[in-house]
Amino acid sequence: MANPIRDGNGKLIAAINCSFHAGRISKEVMLKESLPLLQENATRIREVMKITNN
Repeated sequence: MANPIRDGNGKLIAAINCSFHAGRISKEVMLKESLPLLQENATRIREVMKITNN
């Protein structure tokens, strides 16, 4: 599972990801529990890098 990190113009500059053992976690749990954390951390990275939308 991955989430893009884009600059203020929408250009992809990086990505954050995490991986799972497919036999130990369901797709539904990944989407419900892990995806929001991944998205939140991508937002935090943008903030630390001081990326703003133009």
